[in-house]
Parts: sequence; structure tokens; C-alpha cells
Amino acid sequence: MNHSKITLTLLFFFAFATGVFAQTVEVKAFPIRTLFLRPAVAAEVILNDNIGVEAKIARKKIGFSFMGVGLAETGVAANLGGRYYLNPNHGGDRAYVGSYLKYVDTKTNFPEVINNFERQKFVLGFNGGFKLVSKSGFLMDLNLGIGRSLMNNRTFNNEASQDFIDAAPSLKTDFTSSVGIGWRF
Repeated sequence: MNHSKITLTLLFFFAFATGVFAQTVEVKAFPIRTLFLRPAVAAEVILNDNIGVEAKIARKKIGFSFMGVGLAETGVAANLGGRYYLNPNHGGDRAYVGSYLKYVDTKTNFPEVINNFERQKFVLGFNGGFKLVSKSGFLMDLNLGIGRSLMNNRTFNNEASQDFIDAAPSLKTDFTSSVGIGWRF
């Protein structure tokens, strides 16, 4: 799937939701992900005191060599999730539970072993977390989640041996966590 189509779809969703429903909009970045060359940004629309909808887009571009074996990986991920805030102080803050739908598209290259191992997956999962919002609008959002792959397509090139294909991860369980900082408008 074309990455620009995913980005445009998410931007359209937020433009529509912000104009029609939103009382509050938050923009977040994820600094720990950025340290590991996987930057991500998110926006959350707070529909009322207890309900929020978040969209996140992440990019991955890493490359390294360890003990003579190189690895290069590129990809994009997009999340869309809903949150229910359990006991908010200022609307859309403190503890929450929610669900998420995630799309991941990555391409991995092990030059010494195999070229062009690709994966596309859709995940449906549940998450929970805690968000702190200051009076000035600065926020910090911590969350953990677990989900299940609805689709997990893996594609190998012709050089792949059956042993490598069998050893390649095909996890159907998805774990997610994040530490986000941002601003509420």
C-alpha cells in the first residue's frame, strides 16, 4: 500500500473530526522511539471528557552490522485507536483503556542471508495507559497494549531457503508501548 495514501487518509480524518466534533486536540511526539531511529507522531481528538480518538504514524529506517551480519530495515506503521478515560480531571486525562487498529508495512534486508523479506500486517488490540496534562497544556502519555494479527503476510525472494522461511518470525501477537510528550490545544 502506498504510504502517502495512509498519511493523507489520517490527515483527512483529523481535519474532519477536528472541525465537526472536537473540543480539544493534542499533538504528540515519541522521543524514545526517535532515539532508536523509529520516529512517530500522533494527534488525539478529545470528543468529550471521557472519549478520545488517536491516530499515530511511525517511520522506521535502521541499518547496522553485528559480527559480520548486516541488517537494513525500512517501513511505516499507522495506528488508529479509541480511548475511554476512566476518571478524568480536566477531560481526556488520567487513566484510560482503549482499542487500536494498526497497519505495519516493513522491508528487511539481510545481505549475507537473504534480500527483500517483506511483511504487511493488520493488528487489532487493546491498550491502557495514563496521561498527565499540565494547566499550560503540556502532556505526557504512557501506554501499554497487546493485540492479535488479523493479517500477517510475509514475502520472501527466491534466494530464501526453507530453513530461513521457517525461522522467520510470524508472531500473531502484537505488543505495543509508548511514552509520548506533547501539547494540548
